[in-house]
Amino acid sequence: MSLFLPPGQCCAHGYFQTGQPLGQYQEIGELDTYVVGDSDNVIVILTDVHGHKFNNTLLVADELASHGYKVLVPDILNGDPIEWGGDLSKWLINHTPEITSPIISNFLQKIQLELKPSNVFGIGYCFGARFILENLMNETANGKKLLSAGAIAHPAFIDKEQISKLQNTWLLLSLAETDPYHPPHLRVETEEELKKLAQEQNVVYEVTIFSQCEHGYALRGDIRKPAVRYAKNKTILDQVHFFKSFEEEMNYNSQI
Repeated sequence: MSLFLPPGQCCAHGYFQTGQPLGQYQEIGELDTYVVGDSDNVIVILTDVHGHKFNNTLLVADELASHGYKVLVPDILNGDPIEWGGDLSKWLINHTPEITSPIISNFLQKIQLELKPSNVFGIGYCFGARFILENLMNETANGKKLLSAGAIAHPAFIDKEQISKLQNTWLLLSLAETDPYHPPHLRVETEEELKKLAQEQNVVYEVTIFSQCEHGYALRGDIRKPAVRYAKNKTILDQVHFFKSFEEEMNYNSQI
């Protein structure tokens, strides 16, 4: 069931999905973190502005975990999710990249040490998307990538320059047909840059655009609408298939 939430700016409203999350909260990597599933392969969800206790996000985490992953949803917002209908511009003052980037990088460094996972995959929704791009290029002290591969859905605040820094990595983009944060001209620029990187920097990528969907569809969309429900479910399946394909490719390469 989906209930319309109070109107506000694009990122500060949406539809609430009911259901009882299956995981629990633990302190991991020095952050309060929702944890579900048990696997050496970990998915970290970098949330939108509604944070790590937003029920819709937890239900997505549960679904991802059901495909054989340990899923972590850390508090990357310092316990300060935006209020429904809140002023996004004011909220962002306390959540600039200068503030948020170290929180996320430290968390990813810590879980590599604490959990010693086979792979850490990252999924960024909206606000969290730019930090997936950033950490696909970051490494631990011993040279291991913080993220093995990444996926972003209806991203906000990303640009061609961030995309252009990618090397030797995998990236899945799930986009809404209508999105003020990622309009058609930016989609074209992104795809053109990714084509270039695929040829020159060994970047494996996939881009999917979902019709009749708007920004936030994968977490806060009205799933009573068939197109939105399809897009939300397909995005999860795409993410799972993308990460499992990465695992298979790495296993194949290690046997050559």
